[in-house]
Amino acid sequence: MPDLPNRDQHEAALTAAVLAVFDDYRRRVGTNGNFPSQEFHQRVQLATFPLLTATFTDSAKGLAADQSWDLSQSPLRVDSQKWASDRAATLATLTLDTTRDALATPGTDLQTIFGLPRAESIGITETTTAATAGEDWAAAFAMVFLFADDTRIEEYWDGILDSRQCPICSRLHATPKRVWSREFPDGPPAHPRCRCTRRFVVKTVEA
Repeated sequence: MPDLPNRDQHEAALTAAVLAVFDDYRRRVGTNGNFPSQEFHQRVQLATFPLLTATFTDSAKGLAADQSWDLSQSPLRVDSQKWASDRAATLATLTLDTTRDALATPGTDLQTIFGLPRAESIGITETTTAATAGEDWAAAFAMVFLFADDTRIEEYWDGILDSRQCPICSRLHATPKRVWSREFPDGPPAHPRCRCTRRFVVKTVEA
């Protein structure tokens, strides 16, 4: 499919939400050394949940529009929130663990732990994660509720062919799922800051 609609806005919003949490705790740790881990986990989870929901939803709708699939009778709203709730909790745990480890490492700069580059990396990577999940959901819905039994969906890795593309994604570009799923069974992202997506092709299977 075409890249996630308004991808830059999704990335920027998620980055800003994470950075706002980071800024608060950078000041607090720098002032008194206090890092309340449970509160940090909750803040990250609450900040990212609505944005992950929106990215999942827009990705599903984008693929459906590209393929002319009708999602009007689908449970997209409920399912997107359920996925985002689970993912936000997982992301909060991952972010807490890496933050706690960094704070325990002597000499680690607080700006490195709580700065823009790390927040941006999370924003880009998690935008791709949510976009992939939204595409998966739309394709699964179409297969079950919209297609005849003789229809299948083929998926091809679609790299972003620009100066930022890495050797991993360059190698995977245009390969079918049977190839890329050996390394990345869930699809993109293949690495932090990965912006790859997939191209979906609907085919009729001949009897």
